[in-house]
Amino acid sequence: MAVLRVSGRRFEVDDYLRRHGFAPDAVWHAGDRTRRGQTREDSGFSLDIGDAASADALIQGFRAWVRSNRSALLELRQHGVAAEVDVGMTVGSSAQFTASIALAPEDLALLAEVGLSYRVSAYPCNDSDDEDDEDDEEGTTKAGTSEGGPVE
Repeated sequence: MAVLRVSGRRFEVDDYLRRHGFAPDAVWHAGDRTRRGQTREDSGFSLDIGDAASADALIQGFRAWVRSNRSALLELRQHGVAAEVDVGMTVGSSAQFTASIALAPEDLALLAEVGLSYRVSAYPCNDSDDEDDEDDEEGTTKAGTSEGGPVE
């Protein structure tokens, strides 16, 4: 799974999303309360930009998404917000004990051009894990977010 996460202190998230027609998985605003009762200092969103059965297919999918949304991503740089692509995968099952994701130099150049950081998140699993239970512990999910924002 690949997720775009964007956040910034003075980011007009609702306006940005409306202009670009994105339908995010989660949106948060400065001043909102987290599950832990803390006040958010920034506004932002998370958006699922791809899911695939293999790492290669996932990379191809998010590469195409970044290219087709290049102008929207470049605008984020003008707003001075933090933006990253987080690629998540599970490891540890008998079918996929280890995993790797390889980015070509042109992929890294594309991410740098549009100002995206890159993160890989590996989540442990085993053959007896129930895929329907996405909560690993209170306040976190396998996608690494809590109430739409980064896990704090």
